[in-house]
Amino acid sequence: MRVFRGPSAGEQSVPEPTSASENGVHPELELHDQDRRLERFRTIFEHAVTGMAVICLNGRFLRVNPLFCELLGRSEEELLKLDLFDVLDESDRAIARDRNGRRVAGELGSGQVDLRFIHADGHAIWTRVMDAPMEDNDGGIIYTLLQVLDLSEQRRLEETTSRLYELSSDLFCTLGFDGYFKTVNPAWESVLGYTAEQMLMRPMLDFVHPEDRARTARESGRLKRADEVTISFESRFRTKGGAYRWLLWSAHVSPEERLVYGVAKDVTERKRGEERLRESERKYRDLVETSSDLIWSLDAQGRFTFVNRAARRIYGYEPEEMLGRAATDFALPAEAKRNRGLFRQILRGRPVFSNETEHVRKDGSLVRLSYNAIVLHDADGNVLGATGTATDVTERRRSEARQAAVAELGRRALEGTDPEALTQSAVTLVAETLGVEHSAVMEFVAEENVLKLSAGVGWPEGSLGRRFPSSPNASLAAFTFQHGGVGVVEDFIEDQRFEHPPSLELLGAMSAVTVAIEGNERRFGVLGVASAQRRSFSLDEVNFLQSMANVLATAIDRKQSEAQLDQLAATRGRLVAQTLAAEDRARRAISEVLHDHALQDLLASRQDLVEVLEDPNGDPERVVRAREGIERAVRLLRDAVFNLHPVVLEHAGLAAAIRAVADHQGRRGGFECDIEVDRQATGVHDELILSLARELLTNAAKHAQARQVRVRVRRQDKEITLEVADDGRGMDQRRRARALSEGHIGLASSAERVEAVCGSFELDSRQGYGTVVTAKLPARRVAAHRADVPRQRVAQISEYPLAGGR
Repeated sequence: MRVFRGPSAGEQSVPEPTSASENGVHPELELHDQDRRLERFRTIFEHAVTGMAVICLNGRFLRVNPLFCELLGRSEEELLKLDLFDVLDESDRAIARDRNGRRVAGELGSGQVDLRFIHADGHAIWTRVMDAPMEDNDGGIIYTLLQVLDLSEQRRLEETTSRLYELSSDLFCTLGFDGYFKTVNPAWESVLGYTAEQMLMRPMLDFVHPEDRARTARESGRLKRADEVTISFESRFRTKGGAYRWLLWSAHVSPEERLVYGVAKDVTERKRGEERLRESERKYRDLVETSSDLIWSLDAQGRFTFVNRAARRIYGYEPEEMLGRAATDFALPAEAKRNRGLFRQILRGRPVFSNETEHVRKDGSLVRLSYNAIVLHDADGNVLGATGTATDVTERRRSEARQAAVAELGRRALEGTDPEALTQSAVTLVAETLGVEHSAVMEFVAEENVLKLSAGVGWPEGSLGRRFPSSPNASLAAFTFQHGGVGVVEDFIEDQRFEHPPSLELLGAMSAVTVAIEGNERRFGVLGVASAQRRSFSLDEVNFLQSMANVLATAIDRKQSEAQLDQLAATRGRLVAQTLAAEDRARRAISEVLHDHALQDLLASRQDLVEVLEDPNGDPERVVRAREGIERAVRLLRDAVFNLHPVVLEHAGLAAAIRAVADHQGRRGGFECDIEVDRQATGVHDELILSLARELLTNAAKHAQARQVRVRVRRQDKEITLEVADDGRGMDQRRRARALSEGHIGLASSAERVEAVCGSFELDSRQGYGTVVTAKLPARRVAAHRADVPRQRVAQISEYPLAGGR
């Protein structure tokens, strides 16, 4: 066995042979072999790619190679004066001494440990030290050989990786084959809310959504068995709050370490966005398929590549029947040429909006479309065709035509067009607008009880003025006239409700609709249309026909109203003249009261008083006569003032004023008067009510010969009612008319005044049964200036003995 001795003073740790070979080899040969091995060791030591050093048992450096010197930034001479512990970081010296002591004690063989050396400039150098004992022939440890690897760059990378690991928003982890997390970075807590300790205490599957656990377990098992990489595996993990987050995984397995290295990205928002996108696409598909408008696409040759289900309603075709066909196949020849030009314009990038065209439906009928279109490109900008929408405006255009016809007839009516010409315009407009062969206005002739054809379109020449029976079963027109409203027949052959007059066969009518021309007071006739083809008239068409009939009825009513207004104007003129005459008579009556009565009494009294002054001892009756004359004059003057200005109304209210008038007229007419005034009825039309009551009570006093008169003023809801009733002799209609013609316009004037405030005036009177007059006035509040409640001067009302004094 070969052993090495320790170096003497001045030697550089060069091992020397100390004994002869025990296996019988010649000593010189063994020594030569030992020298050769020693030289080889020195060469390897000096030229090693890592730092190497030989230390004695106390840790002192015996030999160092150049790379070790370079690693520490010190010379060989400097290091040979130091021991291992002098150049180690203070925190690692205890580790090195412990290993050295255990090695000397024979407890530690070869091994490795990470230690920090201190560079000459003071910075620490991370290294991995592999140490091995060197023994003598007796097995005793004499040196320790150190091989030192510089880990500085690796440590920097690890620190950088660790910082990235700590700062990354992605979720890094290692997972053991036992299913538990071994490490997790802080991003896990940020995303799921669990601390690292909480994550490491539970199996990974505990955090997985129950619906995802089975496939997650299968993927984990596959990864461990096949030593493969998992890319883009998605599963849901539960957060601490109970919600779930979607994680997108990438992972690979390290069988030697029995670890799975994984990184996950929180893709919850992306998944939600994808779900919103799918929902949006679903809604878009639903919107497209449920849209009432046609949504379409054409290729560059103008052939349909897509149409939605609205094609069934608009064209009558199934969408599949239209695909591959040119859009111009569905257009009229003239429209097809124009549409081709527009399509070329669209392909050049000029969009079209609200362009109208007529296409042919599957059943041959026409449909009017308003369409919008733009060019369609692929991702590279190449023209693919065109896409757009189309709205069925057929009914809208028909509605506009119907509205225009009604407006035109109304304009002619307002211009005062002659009724016959207006009626002919109505049937012409109706026939053109509805596209029917026949139309007519049947006018009811009351004297003959028949319907007369007063205007028509599509009727044989000479038909105007022809009479038709008006009994309900005679015809559709007669039925409509008798019952009002609308009459519709879709097929005269099948309909058995009416007789079929010869005119139907003459016209060849198959379907018809009629509406009554309803006036304010009576039904004028019937407006109708008929078609030679079986046809179902829509509600809008029936309403249009009714609107035309209403315009005719309004025009007829207007003509009649104008005639009535002329009559009313003449009557009002007469009333005005009579009113002026009545005012003149009233002035003359007041003048007569003042001059012929009051003034004469005052003059006579004055004369009597003069005579008394001249002859005090004369006739004593002269003073009595003078006093009586003055009293009569005062009563007459007070009556005149009361009639001119109702002082009691001003100061005591409506009830007191009516009582004063009733007392005065009761004495004149010899009747008792019962008065009832509702306080809620006062304060609105008090002056008018008092005036009406005075007029009616005056009439009762002059003409009724009544014993009892009743006056009632009540308020009911929005109406104030004045009722004056007497049990007198009454009067018949002829007497009332005669009184008006003779200039007695009191009642007529009262009625006019009531109607002027939108009220009503009724008189019920029969010979021998008395008279009841009722005036109803709207209870609209006006500015009050009268006393509804007696004021302080009520106590002094005796100052004004309105009914002749007491």
